[in-house]
Amino acid sequence: MLGACSIPVGLLLIGGNISDLIKGFKFSKGYKIEISSVLVRLVIVPALMILYVWAGPIPEDMMWLKKVLIVQAAMPAGIFALVVVQIYDGDRTTAMRAIMASILGCLISLPIWLLIGLNLVEG
Repeated sequence: MLGACSIPVGLLLIGGNISDLIKGFKFSKGYKIEISSVLVRLVIVPALMILYVWAGPIPEDMMWLKKVLIVQAAMPAGIFALVVVQIYDGDRTTAMRAIMASILGCLISLPIWLLIGLNLVEG
């Protein structure tokens, strides 16, 4: 019964952290952090995963695995990265910038990667 509370409590803690960081949030000058995080997370990783799914050693009868890998690769950076940065005393502001940029960029990149990747796998 106590285990059922872990996800809601974790979400509340993450929401509280995000609330604290957003109060004084500003994008970086020159947008170097944001551009690099968007390029890596929303362009390079999905492209490499689609290439792997298309040419890799995944059996043809495991179409579901190919679809899951494509969808996962196209997703933005997770909020869990903020928790890891906080545990290891990293720069929370930089992590928040990368997360926010990838979430905003995902609005454009996610449909494109899903269209390309799923058509390539199914077609």
